[in-house]
Order: sequence, then C-alpha cells, then structure tokens
Amino acid sequence: MDLEKILKISGNSSLLLNILQKTVLHPLCLKYPPSVKYRRCFLSELIKKHEATGAEPLDELYEALGDVLNTEENDHGYKNYLLPSGEAITLGESVAIISQGTTGLVTWDAGLYLAEWALENPAIFTNRSILELGSGMGLTGIAICKACQPRRYTFSDHHPCVLQQLSENIRLNDKVGIGWQVVPNPQKNIFPYDHQAKITLLRLLI
Repeated sequence: MDLEKILKISGNSSLLLNILQKTVLHPLCLKYPPSVKYRRCFLSELIKKHEATGAEPLDELYEALGDVLNTEENDHGYKNYLLPSGEAITLGESVAIISQGTTGLVTWDAGLYLAEWALENPAIFTNRSILELGSGMGLTGIAICKACQPRRYTFSDHHPCVLQQLSENIRLNDKVGIGWQVVPNPQKNIFPYDHQAKITLLRLLI
C-alpha cells in the first residue's frame, strides 16, 4: 500500500509528522543536512501526497519546505546511513556525479551494496588486514571498521580531492572512541590512521 492510501485511511497527520521527525527534522539531518535539492524534492513530494488526501494543510510541512527554499544551494551535502546496530555513518559528498574531474566524490551504488554484504558477513573481515582499492567517500570501509572489527584497514584512492574528502569523512565518523588520527607522510603519500591496530589511508600512484 502506498503512502497516499495510508494517509487517506489514517485520517490524521500523525504519520506525516512522524516521517518529518525521522527524516528532514531528525537531529542528524539538521546537523548534517542532505543537499538542498534532495530536501526540496522530498518535501514537495510529501506535500503533494498530503494534499491528494483532501486533508487540512499541515503547517510543519510548509514551514520545513520554506526553510529549505530559503537555503542557498551549494555543491556539497551529506548522506546519513543507519547500521543495523542503530549507529550512523555520515558522509560529506558532492551533489554532482562528476565533480572536479572525478566520479569519486559521491558514493557509488556498488559501495552501498558491498557495505550491506559486509554487514551480513562480518566474520569474513574480523581480525583481518584489508586493503580497499578505490575507497571513494569511504562508506564500505567505515561500515566494516565500525561493525566488523578488522585488525587493519587500508583505505585507498588516487584523486587528491577524493583523498581529502575521504579523510574528512573518516574523522567525521569517529564518534565512538575508535580513535582514528591522521599523520601525513608527504614523501610517500601515505596517511596512517590508528584503529586499535592500524587503519591507513593510501594514495594509489597510478
């Protein structure tokens, strides 16, 4: 059953308010907001479905959309992912698929699917030393480090802008005392991170 039919059956706005509180008004999204375009489209679609039910206008919906419309668009936003444990992964990303001459500043679908597979098979990664080739924005590696307890994890990429944003994303997700610390080695382009044993960010020279 789609959302519009559920809203018509329920006959009240509590469901929409709940959706708002768990999405664009969630504390995580307020602190690390998705792109302006995404929030605008999401809220516009919610309003369209609400109006189709013939219900009274919901002030909170229009206020949220008004706030978004008054927000200046930029080329950067955040994506938030919830792990099965309830812990969140927050990634800063470009809003464009191709940006600064690379496609590495956005999370690829393949990275999302690989992260999901890893979370379903944590024993494969536990106490292992892992090298990820082409880490991009870091979703797969951060998910594995948080949930699968590898002994050592090496993130890697080539594009300098990708490496910079990847470093920021790794720092951003150190919320539970994992203790990632960047110690740059400009001669070798290797950036080690401590995670109990070692986590490394490596620039691939290709």
